[in-house]
Parts: sequence; C-alpha cells; structure tokens
Amino acid sequence: METPVSEQQQLRAALDAALAATIDFGIRKLKDPRWEPAPDSEASAELASRQIGQDGQPWSEDVLRTPYALASLLMTGVLDNLGSIRQLISDPMPAIGPTVIARSAMEIGATAWWLMQPEIGARRRTCRQLVLSLVSARRAAQVAEELRDDESREEGLAQEDRVLAQITGLAISPPEGPRYKPVIEGESFPEATEITATMLEPCYPALTGTRSFYRSYSAVLHGQVYGLMNFMTPAIQADGTILLSWQLRGSVLYGAVEVALLSFREPFKRINQQMGWGRLEYDLWHARAGRALEMVTTRGAWHLWTAISATSAGGTGTELAQAPCGRRDPAICGTPRRGLVAVPAVLTSALARRRYE
Repeated sequence: METPVSEQQQLRAALDAALAATIDFGIRKLKDPRWEPAPDSEASAELASRQIGQDGQPWSEDVLRTPYALASLLMTGVLDNLGSIRQLISDPMPAIGPTVIARSAMEIGATAWWLMQPEIGARRRTCRQLVLSLVSARRAAQVAEELRDDESREEGLAQEDRVLAQITGLAISPPEGPRYKPVIEGESFPEATEITATMLEPCYPALTGTRSFYRSYSAVLHGQVYGLMNFMTPAIQADGTILLSWQLRGSVLYGAVEVALLSFREPFKRINQQMGWGRLEYDLWHARAGRALEMVTTRGAWHLWTAISATSAGGTGTELAQAPCGRRDPAICGTPRRGLVAVPAVLTSALARRRYE
C-alpha cells in the first residue's frame, strides 16, 4: 500500500526530530578529543591501573586511553551516519539510501559496543583494541596488494609491524589464530552478524533471533532480491490492475532510522557507564527522542498501549505485529507480499515504545 503524502511527511518530520536530538546530544557529549572520566568511574580506575610492560615499567596513560580514542572514532562514524540519514529523508528522498546507511551504523555501533563492554578491565580492553588495530592493518595491506598499490601495501605492513611491536612491548601474549581473525589473550572480534544480534537483542524482546537484522540489511546492500523487494510497493491502477513501484514505504524508513538510533544508544550507554558521566543529560536526550518518535508510534491502529496491556495480561505482545495491514498506522503500513520476507518492516513491532523507556 502506498503511503499517503501527508502521512509520509508527518513520519519524516518525527524521524528528523529524533535524529536531530540524537546528533546534537552525541556531538555535545563526545566531541572532546580526550574523554574525561569521573573520578570514581571505571575508566578512572583503568587509567590508574598498573599494567607492567616488557621493560618493567607501567603502561603509559596514552596506551590506556587508546581504546577510548578508538571508541570515539567509531561513535563519530555512527553520528555521521545519523546525519546522512537525516539529509536523505528530506525532499527528494531516495528509497534505498537510509537502509544502506543504517546497516553501516549498526556495524560501527556494534564494534564500539563490544570495545566498551563494562567491567573487563584495562588489559582486556587494550587487547580488544589491539585486535581491531591488527585486523585493520592487515586488511589495509591486503586491499592495497589486490589494487597493486605497492606504497599503500607497505604502509599497511608497516602498521602491522608497529602493532605487533606494541603487543610485545606491553608484555601481552603474541596473537594466535588466522591472519584476519587473530586472538590476543582470548580476545577475538566476533562476526558482524553475531555482534549486532547481541547488541540489539535486549532492544527487541518480542523477537526471536535478532541475527536476521544484519542479514536483512546486508541483503539490501548486496542486492539480494528479497532485500530489494522491500522497496517495491503495490499500487492499484485506475483499471484495477496492480503494479509494483519503486519507493520507500514508511515501515522500512522507520525501521532503518530506529536501528540507526539504537546503534548510537546502545554503545553510548556503555561509554556513559564506563566514564561515570551520570544519567541526567542522557535521560533528557532520551525523552526528547522518545517524544519525537511518539508522533508515529502511538497513532491509529498500532495500538501500542493495547499491545503492552496484552503482554501484561499474559499475551505474547506480538499480536499486532502480525495484524493485517488495515489495523496498523497507514503512515508506516506496507502490503505483505507472498513468498517475500520484508524483514526491515518487522522492526516496527508492537513493542516499539518500550525501546525508548
């Protein structure tokens, strides 16, 4: 079903407000080149830890801060993705762009989320950062070799040597495992499908198997038919025939923006906890984003409050996500297509409000 223009505009205005609030908050909180933790925070404890290097001296503060610098780089990438989506949802709006960018935000955010896991200590966090740095250097050299760029290949190999030398200097065990899947003292970067699923699982308690998130968004990026068919919408012609047209349905747009926002929120929660920055500013931002999303998540036949009440009364909470199109908000409604899995649309489940509480 084609989304009416007025409802599409309302949806886009609500999503734009949520994106703007998040970008403003993220830049304000994360813009400093050196994040300063609260005195009683986990980060302060890590910076004061006395890990001893090969020379018998404690690790420098720069070494201990490098994981935070990498997390800052990753979060900058997520915020840039949010800004890109915000620009794309203005007129004229391309169909495929927001989904492709949301996939990028998902993967970058999940990497920051993994790196900033609470309570793992300075040594494990540094090992995770070294894993990411080593894989990056090796991949850079691999790509340069395939492109026959000898200078860039040498730069990649030199960076790999520097990372390996740092590992030795920090008295960390040498990497083990495959070249592009190294393990450093038990730390190895998970596969993208696994890590994104683990990050998003608490956000979608009504869904079974969040591994499909990364796969479905990758299907769009890689041109899989079932992914591209999310952008083909049936339209009834004057003579009664039905033709498919290429456009971005409201449900797919909402799903892409929501995943991108969660890909900022989930790693930020870990950063905020690690730095001990407190919850006031976070709660204020959360409320602003929530109010914007409520413009489209509490309307019409979504019946979110009914769904939540059904869950409290013993229902599964998924009944409305499976309801016929006519029972959902027309601004985010798409016609199901037999034999095709419109996976991104499942992100607009009946429990959407709960993700922002």
